[in-house]
Amino acid sequence: MKSAHRNAAHGKRKYMADPSAIYRVLNRIEPFTPAEQHQLNVPIKLAYERLRTGGGDVQDFVTLADAVNVAMIRAEAIDPMAEQTAVAARDALHRCWLRHNTTGKWGFDGPALQDIPPAIDLHEQLLALCTPLQLQDAKREAIRRKEQGAAMPLA
Repeated sequence: MKSAHRNAAHGKRKYMADPSAIYRVLNRIEPFTPAEQHQLNVPIKLAYERLRTGGGDVQDFVTLADAVNVAMIRAEAIDPMAEQTAVAARDALHRCWLRHNTTGKWGFDGPALQDIPPAIDLHEQLLALCTPLQLQDAKREAIRRKEQGAAMPLA
């Protein structure tokens, strides 16, 4: 009896519940705070501005393309009009990439200057409405599509 009691007590000591597990779960399912949204949106706007003025680099392009791809994936489940906005921005980024490969300079054509800002706004609105877990899933899906060749290959 004593040894069975000892073994049971040892088993209880060996496995201790993680007291912070609930906070990790809540951090994934609670919406982003305004400060987190701002922190995520600023690099995208800066990347767009640098590319628009011709002073961008590949990292700026990748930042903007990732945001558009994530917005497109999140919009697919929401509304066809929102998805259309993201697809137009993706096509505009593709033209920008082709232009860079041809001329060596970053820049947007006229339609791209009209198509990309609404996609950035869409990304901001989707960030305000989604959770970190949904954003992670959308990023994983974007990576999966890129590896399969369904999305625009970058860099």
